[in-house]
Amino acid sequence: MLKVRHKFKIRHDGDKRSKLSSFSRRSHTFFIIIVVLGSLLTYMMSRALREEQNRSVELYMRIRDGVVVLDNTLEKETAQESLHEENVVRTQMDSVTSPSAKANPNNNTFGFCKQNSSPYLLAIVFSKDEASSLRGVIRDTWCKRKDFSNGRKMACVFAIGENLETKRYEQLVKEEGLHHNDIIKVPATDDVRNSTLKLMNVFHQVTSQCKSVRYILRTEDDVIINMEKLMDEILPTKPETKYAGGRCMEKMKPHRNEHSNFYVSVEEFSQEFYPPICYGMGYLLSGDLMHAIFSTGLRHQLLPLDDVFIGVTLDRLHVKPKNLDNFLHVKSIRGATSSSNDAVCKNVIVHVHINTVENVRKWWQMMRDVCSKV
Repeated sequence: MLKVRHKFKIRHDGDKRSKLSSFSRRSHTFFIIIVVLGSLLTYMMSRALREEQNRSVELYMRIRDGVVVLDNTLEKETAQESLHEENVVRTQMDSVTSPSAKANPNNNTFGFCKQNSSPYLLAIVFSKDEASSLRGVIRDTWCKRKDFSNGRKMACVFAIGENLETKRYEQLVKEEGLHHNDIIKVPATDDVRNSTLKLMNVFHQVTSQCKSVRYILRTEDDVIINMEKLMDEILPTKPETKYAGGRCMEKMKPHRNEHSNFYVSVEEFSQEFYPPICYGMGYLLSGDLMHAIFSTGLRHQLLPLDDVFIGVTLDRLHVKPKNLDNFLHVKSIRGATSSSNDAVCKNVIVHVHINTVENVRKWWQMMRDVCSKV
């Protein structure tokens, strides 16, 4: 009798373990199903959100109260559209500021563009509100000299967007603009994907106030520029029309990774390769071409990256940019080596690795002292 009870207990314990094991397997399977369904639901919601965002970013650009702003309605095309600044099309991220954003604190009246005395070259320097020290050292170094051979003049203007995180620099930038008269405050968030909107706002101001400027240079505040080499060796002695140049590349593929800052959707640009694209750290445009880009670009869907936008618009205008030798050294210089010295002396524009006042001043001084002896 004890043996029977013992066997029954063993069988009962075995059945219990079997049931527990079966329950555990079912629970594990159920958990996997829940995870898969959750992942699928998350993916579908994310995709739907991206599609909604893609629809929401297809906005239109207009000139309103002296600035380039966004709207979500399309005005009927007119016969005068190519000359009418109200009928313009663009695409941009939702992060841009509202159309009510204020224009430049100094009303964009530039001293160097008064009385039809536009400079031969205008350097448009992309900067941020907190980088006042960099702007100061630029004014004291490569942007200090204003007069060059054959009566040609050069000037710099700084393009600064909005900082949504803090307003601590707002008053300082306003005072800086009033003092130096060289700041364009752009009504758009200062973000790499707003660079086209930023550039087009600057173009709008320059085309209206510096109509006779011969060339513009689009650059950044973390570079040093050999302005003497640029003015005397790179720019043509006689102004050219439909001129575009820089360090340009062909057969560049659009970034299709949605998480990349350089992402461009198929809807925005469907071709496999971009037309020739010049690096945004430094490219040249003749004044007439700037006007044409502003007029033509506003009538098409804009791309969020200004170097891509410029390349695509140049292609529409049937202009191929010139790839200029020794124009731009993209790889940032880090230390005083023979290779970095060579890069600084050979190239017109050099990217500085650590964008501090000390670094800019140091490399600028080296460009002045060492390169003159090479």
